[in-house]
Amino acid sequence: MTPETLDICGTALTIKEYSDQRVVTFKDIDAVHERPDGTARKRFNDNKRHFVAGEDYFTVPYSESRPFFGRNSKRGNPNNKVVLLTESGYLMLVKSFTDDLPWRVQRELAKSYFKREKKQHTLSADYALKLAELINSTPPGNMPIIREIFAQAGITIPEVRTILPQEINDITDFLQSINVVGRVSGDVYAEYKGWCIANNLNPMAHIAFSKVVNKTLGTHIVPKKINRVSRRVFVY
Repeated sequence: MTPETLDICGTALTIKEYSDQRVVTFKDIDAVHERPDGTARKRFNDNKRHFVAGEDYFTVPYSESRPFFGRNSKRGNPNNKVVLLTESGYLMLVKSFTDDLPWRVQRELAKSYFKREKKQHTLSADYALKLAELINSTPPGNMPIIREIFAQAGITIPEVRTILPQEINDITDFLQSINVVGRVSGDVYAEYKGWCIANNLNPMAHIAFSKVVNKTLGTHIVPKKINRVSRRVFVY
């Protein structure tokens, strides 16, 4: 099973949980704050006397943390220790980061990552479409009731939004003035949003935008190290 990720300021962060709470690694912090590898670890070691074990961080065997690291999970000495920072530990550590970026990243992590929500079962787009076909004779006004009934069973019926031809045409126009290959997807999307504002258009969501770009240009997105930071980049 592919680990679940969240986009934090343009960086895909794998969700990690330990002791019934979300945690982050030093590598996660370096990535989202665009710091050289090893920066967070050094800051932690320099100020470790201020951190409380079991509250601000956990030190666990690598064997226990393997599920966090995807396909490379069998690498590394299983007896080595891994430090996992809680929300309080993370906030204490980044106090030493003095530029503007930490404030924006902290807000995103607090809102999107550390705030755990009750898990819901979500229908796939295919099943949602099939369900829509079955209830297409239902008056639109009844859909909120139907969604509530499914929600009581822990099933979320997603809104299946169709990408309009004009939206595709707008993105095609935007792509004529920009080269996306080799560029970070988040940076390209930021330019697209600015372009939409300048042209009085409503921008498409980031993920949908990237899908249209890939389909239009025949590109795809891969993780790539840029200045020792993992970013998601458009490539052929």
